[in-house]
Amino acid sequence: NDVFRAVTLIAHLNREDPPSYGSPNPFVSVEGDLLDLHLCMNDRSIVYVWRDNCLPCEKMRNELENIFNQSTAELGLFAVYGPDWGAHLQKRYNVVGGPTILVMLGDRVDSRVQGAQYRSVIDREIEKLKASSKK
Repeated sequence: NDVFRAVTLIAHLNREDPPSYGSPNPFVSVEGDLLDLHLCMNDRSIVYVWRDNCLPCEKMRNELENIFNQSTAELGLFAVYGPDWGAHLQKRYNVVGGPTILVMLGDRVDSRVQGAQYRSVIDREIEKLKASSKK
């Protein structure tokens, strides 16, 4: 864990911060190519992929902020600005657009929620994730 944290910190030193204005609080904005490093530090994570001028993305950001009104130690919460990492996200995680929520066990996609969804759908996926263990 400490090695991954150090590598992540070093990787960020020479880069600009990724866009975060569309990220829900308390999600951490990360660059797509560093996402695996962040995921390796967490057994279970939620990844939110968003884009600009997207009403469904705004709706999902608001829902996620209502669900996660504070940081949680049991889940990693990450946001990636999709337009900057579209090809990478499609190749690595099969993400084809935003908004997309990836429910992750380690660095493996356990399930995904695409498009704007009812809160009950998101809540159900989060509860399944909390009950899961990394396989």
